Amino acid sequence: MADRTRRVLLTVLPATLILCALAVGTSLVTSRVSDLQTRITEYRKQTARAEESAPPANTTGAPRVESLEQIQALTAAEAGHYYCPGEISLSRFAKQIQTELGSAGLKVVRYRPVESSSRAERNSVEFVIRGDVAEFLSFLRKSGAAPHYRFFSGLAVRAAGRTGLIDATFRVGYEEKALVNTK
Repeated sequence: MADRTRRVLLTVLPATLILCALAVGTSLVTSRVSDLQTRITEYRKQTARAEESAPPANTTGAPRVESLEQIQALTAAEAGHYYCPGEISLSRFAKQIQTELGSAGLKVVRYRPVESSSRAERNSVEFVIRGDVAEFLSFLRKSGAAPHYRFFSGLAVRAAGRTGLIDATFRVGYEEKALVNTK
């Protein structure tokens, strides 16, 4: 009889352990699902609050355009910052930059046109200059205020000790755009 009870208990014990493990696992999964549902609800509320407090669609700082005349006026104003095709050659542009560098007190060591098939760098010149860091920053500030847009790329600056002098290599260029008349 003790053998029989023992066999029954040994059969029932693994089944009981399996059922207990399944109950604990189910409880953990249910708890995790409940936590996730709570988080989803919180995220939805946060998203709704963010959408309510978001600025209207046209707050990019750009002027609101109401008519074709306004679009044409903005286009004409923007076009004034670009060179028209044929208005300036790369050599004239290079001389202009060289003159500006010289008037800023910087020495042009060498310059050369950039040979590139990239449209962005087609009209650009690479300069190697030497001079005072403050003078170079002054040149960059003046270039930012120039009447025509310029782009700078590939800037590399090396300080010459603690003297305040630098050796810099950079590319500067311009873009040509033709104003299209839509009238």
